[in-house]
Amino acid sequence: MVLHLGPGEMVSLSGSTLPQPQLTESNTVTITLRTNSMRDTIDFRLLLEVISPEVSLTTVASLVTSDALTESTHLPGCDTASSQLLVPGMVKTITSPGYPRGYLDNLECVWMFQAVTDQEVVIRMDFQDFNIGNDMLSVETLGDGIANFQLTGSTLPPPILSTSNMLSVRFETDGADTAVGFKATVQIEPVVGTTTIATSPDGVTCVPSHTLLSTDNKTLTSPGYPIGYSSNMDCQWTLQSAMPNSLIAITFVTFDLGDDNLEIQFGGTVRHYTGSSLPMPIMTGADMAELRFTSDDGDNYPGFELVAWLYDVPVAATLPTTQEDITTGGPVLPTVPDLGCVSSSALLVPDMDPKTVSSPGYPTHNYAPNTKCSWSFIVVNDTKRINLRFVAFDVGDDKIEVKYGPTQTETFRGSNPPEDRTTSDNRLRITLDTDSAENHPGFEVVITVVDG
Repeated sequence: MVLHLGPGEMVSLSGSTLPQPQLTESNTVTITLRTNSMRDTIDFRLLLEVISPEVSLTTVASLVTSDALTESTHLPGCDTASSQLLVPGMVKTITSPGYPRGYLDNLECVWMFQAVTDQEVVIRMDFQDFNIGNDMLSVETLGDGIANFQLTGSTLPPPILSTSNMLSVRFETDGADTAVGFKATVQIEPVVGTTTIATSPDGVTCVPSHTLLSTDNKTLTSPGYPIGYSSNMDCQWTLQSAMPNSLIAITFVTFDLGDDNLEIQFGGTVRHYTGSSLPMPIMTGADMAELRFTSDDGDNYPGFELVAWLYDVPVAATLPTTQEDITTGGPVLPTVPDLGCVSSSALLVPDMDPKTVSSPGYPTHNYAPNTKCSWSFIVVNDTKRINLRFVAFDVGDDKIEVKYGPTQTETFRGSNPPEDRTTSDNRLRITLDTDSAENHPGFEVVITVVDG
């Protein structure tokens, strides 16, 4: 295959490796396919996109050479999976295969997005429909700050904002029942500037509230948002779950407070947020959260917008909050509901920062009994490998199973951290399997993408 991208610009393609995205020099492209008598079948699929000429060619050239975009993301059974570039004003719609008629069993689909602009932006994902039963949709930011969301069920998720100019979406289905699927839009959203100071409107006041959360998400903003709040404000809001076995999660949409402060309390934890960096999402692990916003008598800023929503806790994880240390007779870390014990997967890219994985509750709580959690990882470049290093390890008679190759699986117990391991391919699975007896602090492991 030959791509004619402009005067004197040709790219020849052959073999089975997915080519990197290409950019034409003008508004015309010619595609020529030549075959010989040695092959019975030729199979390819490409996507043509219009990109504004205002975007500099050097910017696009530097982005499309990213390893995250050059490797194949068109996994078996997912005809809609792709790597896509986003420019300002462009809105992409993605759906699960077969939506809304339903999808197939045992799918593994990946969509990857990268913003192409000289401006500081994030990528926003908004859901219009969501019903995937017990299957899993993982949304992960690729960059300096990594936010990983595992979504399941039929509750419409709140908007998701990346922490960089790259975003990956991974859809995995099991061999059981399927559902309608999902529909979402993906687009670029500017980052709120760090020097933008809003004029404080007259008469802005606080209205305290106590909100019960159920199936609907709750949007909460600072007073006067987005025009700006007043000086010397002290505002308080309470969020409480009205659903059994459901806990509160908070996702920030925008955030710019300057030197003012947003305090969030939940389950004995107090967090303070200030400045203009968008905070990471919060999985509180509690059925109540209290928020308090205070401003000083100095400059005022646009404020914040956040969305509060509920996520389910497995019924089997409802446990006492304390237990007796049989060995010493003294108190030990409390066992908490199994907040993070949902089998999940994440996409890794070369040169990314090391990623940390830990057992539910670590390091402040012991994990729950009768728990089985799995964390799966895959590097988009199949020539890369994954190194894992345990920095903490105490699971007693429970077990950690590590699968780091097609036929390589090891099981670890006790309190001695295992030696470093490197996978034999680009995949890794870590499984925690606990019994009904004594619980322990758990583990923390650092995984890093390395050369094969």
